Order: sequence, then C-alpha cells, then structure tokens
Amino acid sequence: MSEQTISSSATAGTALETVPPRVADFDGNGTKDILFAAFDPASNTGSTGVRVLYRSSSGTFTLGGYNKLDDFTIDSIGENPFTADMIGDYNRDMKPDAGFLLTDNAVKHPESLAMVLNTGTKAFGTCSPPSLGIHVCSPGTSAATTSVAFTVSATSFYRLRKLEIWVDGVKKRETYHVFGTQGYDHATLSLSAGKHTVAVYAVAMDESMKLHTSFTVTVQ
Repeated sequence: MSEQTISSSATAGTALETVPPRVADFDGNGTKDILFAAFDPASNTGSTGVRVLYRSSSGTFTLGGYNKLDDFTIDSIGENPFTADMIGDYNRDMKPDAGFLLTDNAVKHPESLAMVLNTGTKAFGTCSPPSLGIHVCSPGTSAATTSVAFTVSATSFYRLRKLEIWVDGVKKRETYHVFGTQGYDHATLSLSAGKHTVAVYAVAMDESMKLHTSFTVTVQ
C-alpha cells in the first residue's frame, strides 16, 4: 500500500467532520469515490448537504457539486445534524444512493429520512440484484470457450465487504467493489475444458455472514 494525500482545498473547506465519509463508485467509472456531509459552500448559513470527491483512474479527485438536505439550528460545537448515514441502491437502478436520518435540529424536516438519489447515467453493475441473495446472470450451465464471463449481483441484510468466485474449491476472484448491502461483479476467468463446480460468496463486513450459491458449468 502507498499513502495518498488529498489536499484540504479539494473539499473547499466545507466538510462536516462529525459525519464519517462513505465510499462507493457513484459515477460508475470503476473506481471508488468519497461522499461526505458538507456545509453550503456559497453561504455562511445552517444549510447542510452532501458533496462527492470523484476519483479518476489515475488516482486524482475532482470535487462535485453541493446537494442541500436541510437547514439546521446547531446549538453547540460538535453537535451532529444526522443520527445515521447509509449507502445503498434505494430506487433499484444499480447506482449507489445515500440516506441520512435528520435530527430534530432540522428546520423543514426534523427527525426524517433524507434521500439523495444518484442521477448519474452509468450503472454500477449489469446484473439486476435480487431482493435477497445472489443472482448469477452468466454463465449458464455451459460455456463455448475456456474464457468464461461471470456476471453476478448480490443483496444482503448486512453491509457487504466483498464478493468471491470459487472454481472447484479454489478462489479465483475476489473484489471489494461493493457498496452498502449490495455488490456486483463482472469478470472473465480462464477455465479448462470439462465440468466445473462454481461457488459465489457475498461476504459481510466482519465475515461472520456469507451468502452463498453454487452451480456447475461445462466448458466445451
């Protein structure tokens, strides 16, 4: 690993330090971005919302626009306008959204759930997620070549940490490209001709919970 520093000027001095940032691929370019709670950069008011640091493939970050959630009356230093923040695909369009539980300090919508829906054009995955469990869109029961394309999705009751693809008892693929309780993966694996047993795992954050499905693929 190598440390990467993001200049404080990249957040335009508006980051709300009492709310932890959330990480997901919000623009669908294959790299993780950083969503954080922020004050309105255009005024010195109680307006609070969210902004995103979008990461490019080169590892540089670009600051996105400000999205207001509500105005807050904060009475003391360090008081948090939110009791919880979450990432998930709440309108089921395969793009990560954000949800915030507002405190009673909110002016317009106290003690409410504020949803920030992702309006980007690029979906996170290509395989529609199930209500719960693992969905394998491809391959089917057979593959015409030894280069086999795997397209899977998963939905869990628990926050996911990673997806794994195992072939004949050997882990062939591990990806941390997930967000919230959902994950997607698309990978091409080289398999020898013949019949193979494939297992897909969706692993929770502490690895105590794993969703699992298995199937066989015959490579021609």
